[in-house]
Amino acid sequence: MKSIIPKISAILLASTLLLSSCGPYLEFFIIDVKVPASYPVDFKEKSVSVFSAIPVSGHNGENMISLKEDSTLMSNFAKGMALSLEKHLQLKEGDIPVFNHFGNEINDIRERSYVEALAQDSESDILVMLENLKIGKFEKLRQAVSPVRSGYASSYVFAPLSLLVNVYDGKTADLISSFTQNDTIYWEILAKEGVNEERLYKGLFSALNKISVSAGEDVVKNFFPEWENEQRCLFIYENSAWRKAHSLAMSFKWKEAMEIWMEDTSSPDNVKASCAAFNIAVACEMLERFDLANEWLDVAQKHYPIEGIDDYKSFLKKK
Repeated sequence: MKSIIPKISAILLASTLLLSSCGPYLEFFIIDVKVPASYPVDFKEKSVSVFSAIPVSGHNGENMISLKEDSTLMSNFAKGMALSLEKHLQLKEGDIPVFNHFGNEINDIRERSYVEALAQDSESDILVMLENLKIGKFEKLRQAVSPVRSGYASSYVFAPLSLLVNVYDGKTADLISSFTQNDTIYWEILAKEGVNEERLYKGLFSALNKISVSAGEDVVKNFFPEWENEQRCLFIYENSAWRKAHSLAMSFKWKEAMEIWMEDTSSPDNVKASCAAFNIAVACEMLERFDLANEWLDVAQKHYPIEGIDDYKSFLKKK
């Protein structure tokens, strides 16, 4: 699905490509293109719960994060995911409950009977489970003297993060989706010059704790499609018919615009016929008729090899 961003005339590029003194030129426009979800899950009209698995001993990764800190991080990730799911599904805050697992429960978390029991107890159609949160070793990129406070320096620190996400069907206990979210977290820390790294890193947990909710929100993006801006172009001739076709296209009336361009595909002017066929190919893509778009690019190529046809063909092959 594609849509043209409103007020398209405001974002047309100023540059134009003149093919001849009285020939066509290119006008560029921006469209919103729907990018499929990385791990699609159908949440529509279904009850959802989020679960986090928290160990009772050990430490997290290489940073010796305590059980209490680990527990808080996992809980905040789960809360962030629940909040983000509520926004995507247009639910009220608190409509998606968050539960924690401790100790031996984690060993049973992938057992079908355990998933069925969780679904029944939580009355959930879909269960989102978070496991194996790992925070890698803190690394300092560089340190720079603060221009604001004398005797202080800004330290730039990063750490890799990973989290396993499993999604189950509450009715069948089947695994719907599973992936590991990998990310890198960056901090800028203002501290006195000469402070040792152990003391510097000790204060990072509070910062990590604050961003864990938003990091949980980032995980949810994997479940839903996103929209990205892409650029396309149309050839324009300075006459009323082609201007009308362009206006129709910018109103997303591609079929009506195609009828106008179609009349010039048999023009004795090979350049005009090629440009008309190219524009029809663009219209076909906007209507998600990708095979037909390729056929019209072949027609354009036969009339006249205008620049951009081969690149557009290569692009459409990826659709």
